[in-house]
Amino acid sequence: MDELRMCDLSHNVFAGDLPYDVSGCRELRRFDASHNCITGGLPSTFAKLKQLTSLNLSHNQMDGPFPVSTLTELHALSELHLGHNALSGYLPHDFTPLSRLTELGVANNQLSGPLPKGLSVLEGLTELELQNNKLTGDVPIELKKLKNLSRIDLTGNRQLERFTLAELRVAMAKRLPNCIRKI
Repeated sequence: MDELRMCDLSHNVFAGDLPYDVSGCRELRRFDASHNCITGGLPSTFAKLKQLTSLNLSHNQMDGPFPVSTLTELHALSELHLGHNALSGYLPHDFTPLSRLTELGVANNQLSGPLPKGLSVLEGLTELELQNNKLTGDVPIELKKLKNLSRIDLTGNRQLERFTLAELRVAMAKRLPNCIRKI
């Protein structure tokens, strides 16, 4: 399996923890095990998958803290989908190691704490799905720096400050083409 570049195990009934030993998959670029019954957390050994560009573990039963230390080692990662699980804890404050992210989907978890200002370093981000968590505080106005952002969903986080969210909506609306704004 040294040459394996894509592994799609989605839409099965796989249950239990993810495999701990991934040392034979160093060339893996895409890993999709979404829509299964996977439990536990993301093994720290996944940090060895330095070529990984897409990780989709959404719609499982994963729990435990958000795997910050493992994910921040995946510098090539451009798509991260961990939504519809039971992950808890905080999002990382520093997203610099994940600067290639274009899609970040962690909706429908148990994530708490403030939205990090560090999200603003994700200049290529096009999709940000954080809905239905337990996020609190102000929506960082720094998010308006994300010029490529075409989809953002923060709904269902009752403790987010609505005033700054409104400011963010105005900032994003200004980037819409005139023909769309008039609709």
